[in-house]
Amino acid sequence: MIPNKAMFEITKETPLKDGGAEWEVEYSNEFKELYKKSTGKKRVHEKSLSKWFVDVITEGVGNDRQENKDNL
Repeated sequence: MIPNKAMFEITKETPLKDGGAEWEVEYSNEFKELYKKSTGKKRVHEKSLSKWFVDVITEGVGNDRQENKDNL
């Protein structure tokens, strides 16, 4: 069960042969609403939510790397 303040919880992590990882994630209703607002979608589908989740993390990592590079 996801605590009230958590937006998502990684419930399982499986290492992949290529060095990556596969996650099983539980999303709170608040997180699903954030997804719908961000994408303009009316329904939440696991596949599109998962892709959006990965895209948001990837974008955040890219922004963080750029900020660190600019501060050197």
